[in-house]
Amino acid sequence: MSRFLIGLGSNQGDPEDALRQAKQALTKRDGIEVLHFSSLHRTAPAGGPGEQPPFANACAVVSSELTPPQLLVDLQRVESDFGRTRTVRWGARKLDLDILLAKNFSPLRGRELDVPHPRMSFRRFVLEPASEIAADWLHPTCRWTIAALAQHVRDCRQRLAVVSTVAEFAERITRRALERCQPIGERGVANQPGSITHRQVDDERLLGEALEETWRLDRPGAVLTFVHPTQIEIAARAIEESSVGPHLIAVADDETAVAEVVGAFEATA
Repeated sequence: MSRFLIGLGSNQGDPEDALRQAKQALTKRDGIEVLHFSSLHRTAPAGGPGEQPPFANACAVVSSELTPPQLLVDLQRVESDFGRTRTVRWGARKLDLDILLAKNFSPLRGRELDVPHPRMSFRRFVLEPASEIAADWLHPTCRWTIAALAQHVRDCRQRLAVVSTVAEFAERITRRALERCQPIGERGVANQPGSITHRQVDDERLLGEALEETWRLDRPGAVLTFVHPTQIEIAARAIEESSVGPHLIAVADDETAVAEVVGAFEATA
């Protein structure tokens, strides 16, 4: 039996009731045992379309003999039972179930599933409930415990450090992200000089070293690494070999990358 950390979220209808019902639905699933369930947290939406209602968020530790892909299929069935539809990325949803961490499994990167969840390490709305029930769990790539990650987002300077192997792209994304972050800046998050810093890496072999240096100098809320699609595995290995803190690897796509930057600021606010 393996243990999994599951994130739950809802911002349609009665979100708190949806999460309570989701807990019961997970308990009734064959092959899944709910071991721990956090308290419910009310949070602002992060990174998605505007004008969304607040979310209710929680985390659960479950035990199962399923593999991560098999568990994902089961969780998606539960979402469907609650009327979940996927039309807008990070849009409002009746129920969202994510696999955050999987004990006894190596990190997994795929088209349908990434474990650890790629954005969990700087999302306050994930880390706060997760720290209640899995404080000593270790994030396998940045090698921080859930408790340490949660404390970091409480205390860190609201700064995003960008490390890139695609200079022109990253500079353009940084400019666009700063423009979109102005509404966030009104809340005192992204309007300070140097709130987004950018470091170019000409040689992809030096990516890990650049990440380490950026982390030591900036202590940002998150490190966002822009890479070309052909370099995604190289970047992942470089991060695993370093001890960089909360991070996110973004493939070089303008719309996605800007959303990741804005979402990182909002998530640590």
